[in-house]
Amino acid sequence: MNEIYEQCRDAGLIRSQREFSGMWGRAESWFSSTVSRQERRISTEALLSFYFSLADVQFSADSVNGQKQVAVIGKMREELWKEISSRVRH
Repeated sequence: MNEIYEQCRDAGLIRSQREFSGMWGRAESWFSSTVSRQERRISTEALLSFYFSLADVQFSADSVNGQKQVAVIGKMREELWKEISSRVRH
């Protein structure tokens, strides 16, 4: 989870943990609470929310030619989709 946060921050997609929580469709304190409780499994609902948030951001990045952002988002969406599909299949 920290790795995903750092990737988003480094790519300029977010500036804070609060913004990151919002991308997951959660309350502003969600990320910091999740990290402090060391929760390992994120809900499928949260994964889907983040997946579609990234799609919206990717569309915006495409519009302003943010190539680094598009690459980071594409990779994250690919990994998220693998996890989501594996959960739905089982």
